[in-house]
Amino acid sequence: MADFDDVYSKNATTESIRLGDGAASGYLSLNKAVDVDGRGQRLQDVPVITLSANTGELKVGEPQGGILGTINMRNVTIDAKTATFEAGGNSGRGDGKLNLFNRLGRMAMELDAKTGIAAIGAERSAGTLILRDGEGVETARLTGAHGNLTLGGGSADGDLTLKTTTGHNAFTFNGQGANMTVGTTGADGNITVKSSANEAAIVMNGNAAQIIVGGVGTNGDIVMRNNLNEDTLLINGSAGDIQFLNADFAEEFTVQEDALAVALPGTVMAMDDEGLLVPATQAYDTAVIGVVAGGGRYKPALVLDRQGGAARKSIAMVGKVMVQLSAHNGAIRPGDLLTSSEITGVAMKVTDRDRALGAVIGKAMGRLDAGTDLVPVLVNLQ
Repeated sequence: MADFDDVYSKNATTESIRLGDGAASGYLSLNKAVDVDGRGQRLQDVPVITLSANTGELKVGEPQGGILGTINMRNVTIDAKTATFEAGGNSGRGDGKLNLFNRLGRMAMELDAKTGIAAIGAERSAGTLILRDGEGVETARLTGAHGNLTLGGGSADGDLTLKTTTGHNAFTFNGQGANMTVGTTGADGNITVKSSANEAAIVMNGNAAQIIVGGVGTNGDIVMRNNLNEDTLLINGSAGDIQFLNADFAEEFTVQEDALAVALPGTVMAMDDEGLLVPATQAYDTAVIGVVAGGGRYKPALVLDRQGGAARKSIAMVGKVMVQLSAHNGAIRPGDLLTSSEITGVAMKVTDRDRALGAVIGKAMGRLDAGTDLVPVLVNLQ
């Protein structure tokens, strides 16, 4: 540069300084004299503001000179001292807004103070919001691509709480305890599940303590299943019917302690002198009570007096039951009457009708030509 006139120009509308030409890139540096040794004996110029056309970079501030950079554009302030970026709000001159674009030119992030909107995501830039704890572990994630909200992680269990206007927790979902609580003081909890026709199909009403299943266009059914995923109980709203899908009617009894190990499903049981149950050991025993339920493919449909405990057994008294039968008193055919035998816990075919009075267990539903096996029986004590 020969002199200032080479870079300075002025006309009726503009006044400018131009740095850089075909041989050199433009560079502007504003320096400050810094007391290097702190005694005022050694001063050194340090650049506080630099603008480089070669790198396209603007640097503001120099820690060595004790200056933390600040850019103040009235409506926009960038302050390195407080590590803040402020936009808008200066004497009503504008609302703050931050727009970030992806390489396709689509706005991928928008923060708008006027509307109070924070928008994340655009074409080929799915929005994701991630929150981490003080250890850097992710504890919350909101994913726009899948519409998922995930709470919890690391040492933090996920909780979701919705409050009423009075500050009470009206809805709480606790990840650690896998608990959901709906309702609070002044707001009874209700859960409504709708059909594809937008009709209420399931309603749980906390104030009325009601569960309503079914509604317009939808018959309500309640299905209960066992641990094998088999239906065991059906409450059918269309027919107004309760269907017990298992086979027999049973009742719990206390079994003599010494007999617990051998009182297996299918065992014929009788009552001892103390009123406790033991496997039957006499032929044509009138003290016979029933059969230990749950053998083979048949399970109890209804159990009365269920108290639980190791000494209690469900005894089938009516219905289809798998029973231990022996053919030693004659081959068994469907329809044969059955009674207890001298083989412990095993039933046999009735051949003496007079002795069978009051000792009949039920009727065979299958056949047994020889030996001992579990056979389906229609239990009906007589």
